[in-house]
Amino acid sequence: MALVLPIVLLLVLALSCGCTGQEIRQGYSNIFPGLGEGRQAQGASNATGRQQDSAQAARASDERYNERHDEHHQGRYDADTGYEIQQQNGHSSSAGVVRSGGLPVDYQDFKARYAREGITPEGAVKLYFDAVFCYINPATRDEASKMLRYSMRMRQGWERSAFYQTFVDRMRDPRYTHIFRSFAAGTSVHNGYAMSPDNYRLDIMQIWDGHSSGDLQVRLRSTGADNPRSVYVRQYEGLWFVTNNAATYTEVRRPQSEFDRTGHDADYDEQNYRNY
Repeated sequence: MALVLPIVLLLVLALSCGCTGQEIRQGYSNIFPGLGEGRQAQGASNATGRQQDSAQAARASDERYNERHDEHHQGRYDADTGYEIQQQNGHSSSAGVVRSGGLPVDYQDFKARYAREGITPEGAVKLYFDAVFCYINPATRDEASKMLRYSMRMRQGWERSAFYQTFVDRMRDPRYTHIFRSFAAGTSVHNGYAMSPDNYRLDIMQIWDGHSSGDLQVRLRSTGADNPRSVYVRQYEGLWFVTNNAATYTEVRRPQSEFDRTGHDADYDEQNYRNY
């Protein structure tokens, strides 16, 4: 009997503690019903909100990009359209070819022509080449120096600048003047780039307005190169001027006649057996 009573008391206490714990747990559930479910629902709601915010931000970013893209990059190359000019306003017109009426006789004649023809990018490029061909001729070189200075907006003494040294050297050296003649339509490596400076035309492939410099990029065909060559122009007070002419004196393939004539002479190997 003495042993039974303590055992009964222990069982009563164990049952009492178990019920109390359950009541406490039930109490928390009553105070915070669906606590886990609520947190899960709130997390799902937050994730949905973040996704919506991210989508809205992406759409806004795309709209801003499209606005900038439409505003600043409307110009495009289109190789399938032939001779095409793509202007800043998005309209296109046929560039065709630019024909010559003979080289200017002096600087004043050149300036008068510039006032009439320099109002278009292609006219400015044509006048630049007129000035180059005048410079190639020693008889008109002094006047042509002024012409090039004008068409490229350079200061007096530009020929002594190291920046233009290669340009000047290649206009003066008969071994390199074929580079400039290669821009005349109808020339080729096989005919020695034969052309008349008083009657020639340029093949203007495209004019593009999307270059990062803000200048118009006039793409010309050179019959001595695989890819078009670009001249950059910019407008000042209604007239267009050349801002970058580097591609017009970059080497092209040498005339076949020179290769045939000097191919056996080791002294000419450096110029005959290079890429151009």
